[in-house]
Amino acid sequence: KPGDVVEVEGTGNPGWFVPIIVASKITVVGSTTLPTPQSASLFQVATGQCDSQWVEVSAVVRGLEQQDDTLHLKLSDRDGTFIANIPAKTAPANLMDAVIRIHGVCVSQFNNKRQITGIELSCPSLDSIQVVEAGAENPFALPVQPIISLSQPHARSSLQKRVKVSGTVTAFQPGKSFFIQDTDDGIQVFPSDKTALKPGDQVEVVGYPGLGDYGSVLRDAVFHVTGNGPLPKAKSLAKDEPLDPQLNNLRVETEAEVAGDPETDPETAFSLQIGNKIAKARILMPGDGKLLPRRGSVVKLTGVYEVLADDTRAARSFQILLP
Repeated sequence: KPGDVVEVEGTGNPGWFVPIIVASKITVVGSTTLPTPQSASLFQVATGQCDSQWVEVSAVVRGLEQQDDTLHLKLSDRDGTFIANIPAKTAPANLMDAVIRIHGVCVSQFNNKRQITGIELSCPSLDSIQVVEAGAENPFALPVQPIISLSQPHARSSLQKRVKVSGTVTAFQPGKSFFIQDTDDGIQVFPSDKTALKPGDQVEVVGYPGLGDYGSVLRDAVFHVTGNGPLPKAKSLAKDEPLDPQLNNLRVETEAEVAGDPETDPETAFSLQIGNKIAKARILMPGDGKLLPRRGSVVKLTGVYEVLADDTRAARSFQILLP
């Protein structure tokens, strides 16, 4: 058990990632208090230097799942997310979105090339958790923030907690994400609940802001529908400058020429000539029996504008998502 002092006899082995001992005999010779944990961040432990070490991490609880007698916590610090596994039959109250300090053994995840692919914490008990700031009992009681504010500079704590936004659903990607828009801006939402939505649904969303491929997104989000109403007015897409990052995640309308034959695998899409740019239109909910436009057809489209970025997050192209 944790705190036991042991003598281990065995054979050294290079292991799949770091050297290990294949034990042939383990003898308990006493007990003691656990050592003072080494304070670490995900950036530090992701190098592998803390493998098998007793560490302390400060993090926000972004998700929890109870499986049999093990509690799996999805934790996030300023560098990314990781999992902590704790033997427990039930989860403590108000742990979701809590700021915690947690003690555990760092366990590196690796592949057959001896490359680290992630880390987990193995914790002895719920006593390994110290709640620094409890999570809100009702996340939907948080104040509503304008979507545009999520990408604007403001004072942030070192650990990102949940924020609440509201808006109208403009597009829904089954099993993946949806887009919402308020009076000034739009955002892509990656929910933890895959419940279907439809354009026009008015929703409140609580989630964790972060960088997407271009601009901000909300991840690990929860939502509820508060009503249904008209879609936001679509903005006209200028043919002389169709690549406009200011339109990212907003509803747009345009007229374009179909520049290629429709694609149906792995998704339904077709290429568009808009001014001097080639873009793609993706149909998010195919299968309604409508005929796809042929090459050379001129079409009028209304959908959600999505900027496509390069590896420096600079806008290089765009696509239109047709709900």
